[in-house]
Amino acid sequence: MKQRFLSLLENNTLCFFDTDDLAAIGWSLINKFYADEATCNTACYDISAERLIIKAYHPAYWRINQETYYSEIITAVKYWNSIHGR
Repeated sequence: MKQRFLSLLENNTLCFFDTDDLAAIGWSLINKFYADEATCNTACYDISAERLIIKAYHPAYWRINQETYYSEIITAVKYWNSIHGR
């Protein structure tokens, strides 16, 4: 079985990566979805069946409670697994 990787980028750090540099390593940000379409707190990028990038707020961010923060990450991973037949 191939390894699967989850990259969790917090505190808006994705903006520090150049899209051309990401494309050079095979990270296309085209397949974007949100863990919760109503809140749009947690953006996710389906890079491949083996890699998921989650762009989340920092867990200490005061506008999102801990339950929402963690549940959106779990929801994103479950959705990503489901679209890849796991």
